[in-house]
Amino acid sequence: MYVPDVQWTEYHDRAMWLVVRVHGDAGALTGAIKSAVWSIDKDQPIVHASTMDALVARSAGERRFAFLIFEAFALAALAKNLLVHWRP
Repeated sequence: MYVPDVQWTEYHDRAMWLVVRVHGDAGALTGAIKSAVWSIDKDQPIVHASTMDALVARSAGERRFAFLIFEAFALAALAKNLLVHWRP
């Protein structure tokens, strides 16, 4: 997906994305894709290249961590409640 710079002005970071669909190992084509971009504009910076699987895994990991923290606080609240109201 290519978005021209003229249409990208509403975003503050001015970052642009290039998404490529491939069949097979996407990581193996990273060098070829960078070479293709640089053959058009050798000064074009490519800051980060990643596969969609890696991006989804990172996103799921962040959510998993947030749920883990939420569960820890919920268990701490339940334990406190049990200790305060427990009568032998």
